[in-house]
Amino acid sequence: ARTIAFPSISTGAYRFPLETATEIAMRETKRFLEQDNTLKQVVFVCFGQRAYNNYQEAFERLFPG
Repeated sequence: ARTIAFPSISTGAYRFPLETATEIAMRETKRFLEQDNTLKQVVFVCFGQRAYNNYQEAFERLFPG
């Protein structure tokens, strides 16, 4: 696989904190990409503006420039 997509799992009906889920997803993705260059595209599926904003902020913080 060269592309993978992640939904914001359990942050809706199961009420896992969105901020925590976002931080974990982005941090672990960054860690993986630093060690493996197999993936060419990672997509984070955001359901709603709040989720999008959280992912955008985390992305800017963890992947500056």
